[in-house]
Amino acid sequence: MRQLGFDGPYSGGKHQFMSKGNLTLRIPNPHQTDIGRELLIRILRQAGINKDEWEQL
Repeated sequence: MRQLGFDGPYSGGKHQFMSKGNLTLRIPNPHQTDIGRELLIRILRQAGINKDEWEQL
């Protein structure tokens, strides 16, 4: 996410979050393990990142 211009992660409540401009994106991963595909898709959608952008990283 940092490579796409997001700052963080920062601590906040139960979940960490990252920010980019006016967008704040919660990163729900309390167990510090790999996240599932469905959760990744939801996070990317909220961040406005398409599949092609993500796969180019």
